[in-house]
Amino acid sequence: MFDRYFTEQEEKQLFKTVSSFKDILARRDDALMRLLRSTGIRVGSLVRLTVGDARQALQSDYLHYTGKGSQGKGPKAGKVLVTKKARQALIDLLSIRKKQGHPDLQDAQLIMSRENRGITIRQIENRVRFWANAAGIEGNVSPHWFRHTVGKRIMKNSSARDPRGVAKSVLNHSSFNSTSIYTEADKEEVERTMREIA
Repeated sequence: MFDRYFTEQEEKQLFKTVSSFKDILARRDDALMRLLRSTGIRVGSLVRLTVGDARQALQSDYLHYTGKGSQGKGPKAGKVLVTKKARQALIDLLSIRKKQGHPDLQDAQLIMSRENRGITIRQIENRVRFWANAAGIEGNVSPHWFRHTVGKRIMKNSSARDPRGVAKSVLNHSSFNSTSIYTEADKEEVERTMREIA
């Protein structure tokens, strides 16, 4: 059973929890998690986004992101459609960055930490874990759960002739082997079936 994703109820609870806080860091975290959820990009690509990347995405309707390079498993360069939710997340991140007092420089990192430096992967991992705990979500939650959630939702809700092909394209997988995890039984189905037969 594949269970490293947010159920619809968990997702609602997570965003309800973070949006109940109004400070600038909670608003930043809400926006960056909404961007992860609406695009499926990896956290390594998220931290590399610049102000210029965000502005270009708002103009072109595609978010182009950079990869890590050729060393090890890491994000590879790609692009993803900017949906209405992704658009709002990008607008919010630009606005929050400005309210944090950072100059509007094209090459500057989009998401900033409380120490006035570009946010790191580790900091985002810690923030996502913090909010998941606050929302009462069990498991070793990480930012990658948003990516898995996108894959699961595509497989479950898509009206496409080939939802697996859509998931492979959106998530920028090299092969269908990576995408196949989203065809496994999900935790809601397993629980529902066990209740039915018990």
